[in-house]
Amino acid sequence: MIKSFNSWSSLTEAIAKGKDTMIDPTSGKKHKITYKVQSNTKFVMKIINDLDVIDASNKLTVTGIEAIKNYFNEEDQFTMTIGQFTPSFFTKKFIVYTILKDGELFGRTKQKIQFEIIDRNNAAGAPAHPNVTVGIQFIDDESFKALSALAPAIVTDLLNTANQAQLPDPTAADPVKPAETENAETKKEQGKKFLYTMRTNSKLYKMEFIENGSITAKTQDGSDPNGTVSYDAQNKKVMWSTVLDDADSKDSKISKSVATPLFTDSEITNVQDKTFLEKMFTDDAFRKKIIDEYEKEYASTELTPENLRTMLFYKDGKSIFGTNAPAETAVNPGEKPAGLSKDQEAAFMKGIADISKKFNPPAPVQTA
Repeated sequence: MIKSFNSWSSLTEAIAKGKDTMIDPTSGKKHKITYKVQSNTKFVMKIINDLDVIDASNKLTVTGIEAIKNYFNEEDQFTMTIGQFTPSFFTKKFIVYTILKDGELFGRTKQKIQFEIIDRNNAAGAPAHPNVTVGIQFIDDESFKALSALAPAIVTDLLNTANQAQLPDPTAADPVKPAETENAETKKEQGKKFLYTMRTNSKLYKMEFIENGSITAKTQDGSDPNGTVSYDAQNKKVMWSTVLDDADSKDSKISKSVATPLFTDSEITNVQDKTFLEKMFTDDAFRKKIIDEYEKEYASTELTPENLRTMLFYKDGKSIFGTNAPAETAVNPGEKPAGLSKDQEAAFMKGIADISKKFNPPAPVQTA
């Protein structure tokens, strides 16, 4: 669990309140939230709409419910008032919730989720809501109304509480980045490139090994998403990271990226992509074959200083680099063009190197 508290609220109407980052226990994805405990039966949270937590029908997903339970179970301020969400808790109680829109943040809809804890039995010990079975732990307000005659009054109160609830917007005060993955086997390949079409989104990528052995991936057409591919050898996972889902980044595109492949940090699960990229990290012979194919086809056409030495000529056909250029660049066999002096060549090559950087900018090293 990542903690990023600045301070607890001094607002008197809140028993407990916090800003934090909720972590999906399955995927490890981060969700910015704020929350408030209003009483021993009510609490409210605000989240930036995310299909991993709230589905298209405005209900909590199974993944979202698990993330919420895990998050609050580790909050001392919460459990001191509400208790922990354990199996025994849900044998006696269930939670009804409603979700309200609350403006926009980072280009996406903010949503308040108001919760109320309901006893399964009445004061006499009889089931108060017999159609809400023990297997139901969280239930949305509309579904609850369809199952219980007592639900309308409860839901009306729930909506009133939700509308009156005041919460600050979700922020991450001190975002914690995961440690950069290093792959010892592929560190030696730094600077080596290859092309690959990602089946995940059908885009052609120019990929390049970087210093820590990871691979930067840039689309050939210059469009999004770009990112970095790394390999978790221990868990045999191919991971994708990008700045596009980082709200603090100038390159953030989260307003356009909901449910769009590779616009968020994630595991690459497409079978073809995972198989290919895993082999690029673990199979020396396969990796060499792919890199050699790229270099044979494209390396001589890249705008590097060394390649430009063989490409630049005066109008009369003589090589700019004279005797320093390969023999086949001479106008006539055996001819030795005058060319540049050593100082002129050094200055020229520096200028060419600067120009080539503009045409071949290094791919950014991106972390989650």
